[in-house]
Amino acid sequence: MASTQKTVMIIEDEPDAAELFAEMMRVNGYRVIKMFSSAPAIPMISQEKPDLILLDIMMPDISGLEVLRYMRREPDLASIPVIVVS
Repeated sequence: MASTQKTVMIIEDEPDAAELFAEMMRVNGYRVIKMFSSAPAIPMISQEKPDLILLDIMMPDISGLEVLRYMRREPDLASIPVIVVS
């Protein structure tokens, strides 16, 4: 039987905040992928196609808004729900 576990990707440069979000998701049964930088997160989004993304706006490399704009231009990624955190 295939796993029905949903995946949440957390893109957050502050490790403590990322782990706080991750733990909240894990205790609710989600598989969690943490990314601490936007640039490597972009190909990972395409590879994993998570069910939800928690996205920090203030990132040290590429702004979270740029990541969101990229996703909305890509047909395979455009429908992934994104919660923006700041």
